Amino acid sequence: MQDNYDYESGEQYVNLGYIPGGAVGLVSFFENPQNTLPFSLDGLPAWETDSTQGLRPLAGIEQITDYEMVVVLVDDPDTARAWIEQLSPRIIEPVNGKKVYNPYQQGHSDQNRCPFEQHNSQINEYF
Repeated sequence: MQDNYDYESGEQYVNLGYIPGGAVGLVSFFENPQNTLPFSLDGLPAWETDSTQGLRPLAGIEQITDYEMVVVLVDDPDTARAWIEQLSPRIIEPVNGKKVYNPYQQGHSDQNRCPFEQHNSQINEYF
């Protein structure tokens, strides 16, 4: 990414790495990201505290709802489902994910439909 766009880690973006703990880890990250993932993947203190400055892209962020937009890109429907199930009660205006989940839906039987499908009927009411 840096070679093509000249982005600098810690200045324009932060990679916090893997969130351990499955759905419980996601809830912890949504409610208190500073304790869940205190360091960037580079090993730098990610969040501002009394003793550290923190990384610029995370300034003013205390929980997931402090972001204006959350974009989740995953290659696994179970991971997508976990994010949607844990994040959707916390956000005010969900975005239609129909185009996103269609590739997962193709080839699945009715009993194995993508996790977005049940949420999509509620989401479509906004559009």
